[in-house]
This record gives sequence, structure tokens and C-alpha cells, in this order.
Amino acid sequence: SVDYSFVVAVTCLVTGIFLVAIFYTVPRDVRVDPDSVSAREMERLEREKAKVGSHLDRCVIVGLCLLTLGGVLLSTMLMVSLWKGEMIRRIAFAYFKHAKLYSYINLEAYASSSTWESCSHLSSCDED
Repeated sequence: SVDYSFVVAVTCLVTGIFLVAIFYTVPRDVRVDPDSVSAREMERLEREKAKVGSHLDRCVIVGLCLLTLGGVLLSTMLMVSLWKGEMIRRIAFAYFKHAKLYSYINLEAYASSSTWESCSHLSSCDED
């Protein structure tokens, strides 16, 4: 489930970036010499230019929406994974907090036994 949502989020992000980049690079104006065409033809070209500009603006808005959606999905997945990791860390910390540590038990066993006395006896024998 997380893998598919990651793929969807990255796809939305890349598609949005692609749409915004492409439709901002498309020229919006009509390159015509106004002296060579009639006034009615120029009005028709201006209407076509307005339609193309409107369509390009819509595509840019769709690209920005996809870009935003991909970013929101990625950040949501990051927050969920961090939250799950924090919950796992808290559970593990609570488990280890109540668990017996073997090194601690061994040190207590050595401290309470006569092993230390026998070790000190050996070291004093070595000095002689």
C-alpha cells in the first residue's frame, strides 16, 4: 500500500512539474505583421490567441494542482512513517526499560560473591 501511494505521489509530482514547465514555455502570442492582414482577420487571430492562452492557463493550473497533490501525499507518507517509527521506538524503549540486563545481574553476582576476595588474594600472592 505504501509503495503504490509513493509511486502515485511521485507520478503526480513529476507530471505536475512537466505540465508547468511545458505550458509555460509554449508561446502565447500570434506572430503576424498587422499591416499585412485585415482588421477582421486580426480580430479572429486575437480571439484564437485568447482561447489558446486560456487553455494554457488551465493546463498550468492542473499542473500546479498535481504538483501540490504529489507534495502533500509525500509529506503525509513521511509523517506517517515517522509517527510509526516513534511508536515502535516507544514500545521498544518501554520493553527494554522493564527488561533485566544480564551484565547488570552478573556484576551484582560478582560483587556479592567471594570471587573478588579470591582475585585479590591471587594478586597479593603474585606480589610475593
